[in-house]
Amino acid sequence: MPIPPAARLYFIYQTGCPACASAEPPLARFSRKNPHLMILRRNAQKSPEVAGFEPNGTPAYLLMVEGTPVWRHEGMLDEAELQRVWDQAKSGEAPEPIEDEGDSEDNIPRKRKGKELDTEEEE
Repeated sequence: MPIPPAARLYFIYQTGCPACASAEPPLARFSRKNPHLMILRRNAQKSPEVAGFEPNGTPAYLLMVEGTPVWRHEGMLDEAELQRVWDQAKSGEAPEPIEDEGDSEDNIPRKRKGKELDTEEEE
């Protein structure tokens, strides 16, 4: 499967968030299995680029391909769910939401509830 050019997965967290800490191990395993996908960790309280995403909670995920958001999720995800989304994106399909509760105003599927990790982590 070809890798989408300029694909990035943003992992948005908050310092002191227990769910965010629990999301780290599955994300790290997923990252090791998918070294060609750039994964960027961003603190929701300190990263200006997160402001445009406006997650309602953390942890949150945003997949962008060539600068365009193609998928988002708020809440916990396991490694298998992350892999399913990435496999769909690699095949050229628009990734389906984890649980379909309708589309957001910007038509990016979203769900509210929740190695190469970027070292530009903000504390």
